[in-house]
Amino acid sequence: MSYNKSVFTSNVSSLPEIAGPCGYYSDPYNYEKLKKDLQEYCNNDTLRANLESHTPEQNILFSWDKSSFLTLQIFSDIYDQDKKTNS
Repeated sequence: MSYNKSVFTSNVSSLPEIAGPCGYYSDPYNYEKLKKDLQEYCNNDTLRANLESHTPEQNILFSWDKSSFLTLQIFSDIYDQDKKTNS
């Protein structure tokens, strides 16, 4: 998605939350449907273009900059709390 491309992914776990409207989802436990969905995704340029039109706004939600900032903030909060507890 960071390259403004749609993704073919499963419909389980947190993947739908991450891919959002940029993802084409399939059930990883239903092999016949997975095969059909993958063929549809690969062969349908209009479908992929529609999904890809949503990547800019989805990329804002899950950027590396945002992820690293939030991770650093968590570590800083833990450090500050530990500092207060041990003072």
